[in-house]
Amino acid sequence: MPPPRDRSRKNFPPQVGIPGTEPSPDEQDVGFEKREAVKRYLDDVWKHDKRCPICGNDDWLIDNVANIAVRPTTYLDLLERAYPLAPVLCRVCGYTFFINEKWTTQ
Repeated sequence: MPPPRDRSRKNFPPQVGIPGTEPSPDEQDVGFEKREAVKRYLDDVWKHDKRCPICGNDDWLIDNVANIAVRPTTYLDLLERAYPLAPVLCRVCGYTFFINEKWTTQ
């Protein structure tokens, strides 16, 4: 039987909105502002139950925005036709959903 998974937070990047976990100004990276924008957007629009549909946990991690290509057929398609998606992950079971970053800046 494999050993139990380490579920401690030491392996996760800083989570937006949890006091004491935000990076200091020296540690802030380009993605920090985008993660903050996603958090503000979710705070505004997420009106229903905020628990994970798989495990019931309500501790979420907002990760860096990634550009996900839409059926690329050529290299130019990969550059021009992509969605900027921010993954939102459950810290307990790993359930993930994505928010389009363009919606967070309107």
